[in-house]
Amino acid sequence: MYRSVTGEIIWAYGEKEKALLTINTPKYQAAAGRLDKVRVQLDNISAAFDQHGAITAIALDDMTLSMSKSILLTTVSSFRNTGMISEIRNSGPAHLQGKLVREVGTAPVLLKRIRGELVFTSAHNNIPRVAAVMTDGSLKNINGVQSKAGDKMQNIVIPLGTENSPWYWVEF
Repeated sequence: MYRSVTGEIIWAYGEKEKALLTINTPKYQAAAGRLDKVRVQLDNISAAFDQHGAITAIALDDMTLSMSKSILLTTVSSFRNTGMISEIRNSGPAHLQGKLVREVGTAPVLLKRIRGELVFTSAHNNIPRVAAVMTDGSLKNINGVQSKAGDKMQNIVIPLGTENSPWYWVEF
């Protein structure tokens, strides 16, 4: 396991099936890796998903995530360009083994949807509007957002992967 001097970045790579990279700062939090095997637990995010992938949360108003009124969530699993061709190499020198990209392909990028539940901890006491940001820029409200009040903070439960978009805007 690698840990940054501040403890904000942790790369837990020891067990291949549970490999996870996390970034945990007041204004930006992220996790990437085996999100299907490990429940992510950061200061403002707790999440479990159905497959490997990545999730990020960033405050858009220069506040901490717990105080922010505008947050962008990004969730994605695997992705590839249209027409991208790759192959697995198991022979030859070690540095040439693994996945090899034969053709990089072109736009648009094809994203695999990741499904799961994200619990976001906020100091706000109202249920936020959560909307998927569609590729044309339009917003589509997400149904099923729930609030669970705590002592000083509120947990917002957000179902993810219901729309064909990797971006979610959270507005308090």
